[in-house]
Amino acid sequence: QMEADCPKIGDCLAFGTGKIAMIACGGSHCGAITSSGLLYMWGRNNFGQLGIGSNEDNIDHPTLVVLPPPRNKKRGFSYASKLACGYRHTAAACSNSSIYTWGNGMYGVLG
Repeated sequence: QMEADCPKIGDCLAFGTGKIAMIACGGSHCGAITSSGLLYMWGRNNFGQLGIGSNEDNIDHPTLVVLPPPRNKKRGFSYASKLACGYRHTAAACSNSSIYTWGNGMYGVLG
């Protein structure tokens, strides 16, 4: 079923081995961060707002997003700690103080 007017219990989404620490929703896409800092995205991707490396649209399952290494190598690996989803863009803050943005950059929303 594509729409529901009230919360319903359904199949659990698979997020690897981590528990969900945070979830965010945008115009037509969602993302979740696991307790280990892994970032998963799903939903509409017509502007690359999922950050999965393609514009394949309508991803109906959580897909791991591989964040690039920070420019400053001393910061270590990028694990997501905060997530915000806009209408057609996404932003993630990482535990190493890096910030990543992707998707539609209209009006300078990607920074």
